[in-house]
Amino acid sequence: TLLEGSVRRADSRVRITSQLVDAKTEEHLWAETYDRDLTDIFAIQSDVARNIAAALKSMLSPEERQRIEQRPTESIAAYDYYLRAYEYERQSNEKKVIEIAIELYKKAVDIDPGFAQAYARLGRNHAFMYWEGYDRTSQRLVIAREAVDQALSIKPDDPVVRMANGYYYYWGSRDYARALEEFYFARRIEPGNGLHAANIAWIQRRLGRFEEAVANLKTALEYDPRSSVLTLELGYTYYVLRWYDLAEQSYDRAIVLAPDYSFPYLYKAWLQVYRTGNTKSARQVLAEGMRLADPNEFLWTLVDFDIEDSHYNAALERLTAIPEDVWEGQWWFTPKEAYVGWIFELMGEPAEARQHFENARALLEKKVRESPDDERLHAASGWAYAHLGLADEALREGRKAVDLLPVSLDAFAGPQYLEDLAEVYTIVGEHDEVLDLLEHLLEIPCWTSIGALRFHRVWDPLREHPRFQALVKQYEGR
Repeated sequence: TLLEGSVRRADSRVRITSQLVDAKTEEHLWAETYDRDLTDIFAIQSDVARNIAAALKSMLSPEERQRIEQRPTESIAAYDYYLRAYEYERQSNEKKVIEIAIELYKKAVDIDPGFAQAYARLGRNHAFMYWEGYDRTSQRLVIAREAVDQALSIKPDDPVVRMANGYYYYWGSRDYARALEEFYFARRIEPGNGLHAANIAWIQRRLGRFEEAVANLKTALEYDPRSSVLTLELGYTYYVLRWYDLAEQSYDRAIVLAPDYSFPYLYKAWLQVYRTGNTKSARQVLAEGMRLADPNEFLWTLVDFDIEDSHYNAALERLTAIPEDVWEGQWWFTPKEAYVGWIFELMGEPAEARQHFENARALLEKKVRESPDDERLHAASGWAYAHLGLADEALREGRKAVDLLPVSLDAFAGPQYLEDLAEVYTIVGEHDEVLDLLEHLLEIPCWTSIGALRFHRVWDPLREHPRFQALVKQYEGR
């Protein structure tokens, strides 16, 4: 059964049209149009919910009736900010989008300090800033905890509040068991909300239960089929399972749903690279994305393509156009200086390369002192030390990253740090250790693929090694 509708607002008036359609027969089960003053918006929501339940011949429990009748806030202005913030969240996981959502949620709670759901989602987004690597400071987690605690003090049993508490434990401390308790609690209260299935899927991925995560993400998309974020996340999950056709279908669907969202283009482009062994079709994907989304979101990936294609001057020129000194995300932290050093190394200018790697080293050592438990910093440090010829330091840092986030703790992200360590082993010339790691990575669900091993020049020192050749032959087509 599908719920369709539209909302039109003019000054203080609102028109809401809604209809319930049987998805199999296309029979219209119920339809209604509401022309009301905007101050009646909560009454309209309650009326719609009751009519849908009646059309579906569903009996509402007293608790469900209470939730339907309960207003989240008495302020229409606060609720307007809340809805706008939530719509931003649904667009993408990009930093600028989350920052806008945070500001809008702040406006909502400034207007109504008793708005529990707004506090909850404010806390959730602060926790996400930490998790995604946009801000790994302890202060960000303190702010997140304070907002969630405020929400809990107002409405401790509200499902939105309990979800936010679950996200805090998930993103703030990887306490998966406590997070699942919160997510299951919320689902018991709202069994018809598909978002709870997605929340459980996130944890299942970290626990290595990828096929269960796929099933839950599909369930979530049945409830919210137009979510580009859920669609893209399903694509990621297919990818680590090495179900590449399904991954590409999900990326394409995410692009249709949100053509100005950069991430689906980026992941589709890399999939094209690994399938074709070159960047030609991938560059076409990025060109389309740059036409519709923010072109700046694609620059770092284009630098990668230029390096792999030996277009070194183009890569250097592109880097000068990027204002940020670091490319960072949930799983990586790469100083621009490290990129420049690698380019000069590939150009056969070791003195120039060394200077830039030293600059990257100085930045990374400072960052490690500030955030000693950030696995991304240790992985990046290992790479920089390896290029400087400091093998012992490189291996120490690469192994530290793996120790901080082992596959046993995070089956989704953990393998990335094993691959980073494999790169360090390659650079310092310990090839048997590299091949041991690559064999393991190709046996488990993760991002490592034969296409990537064939394409990336970091693996060039292994090309003639009999074990590498046998490995590629063994896993070809998987």
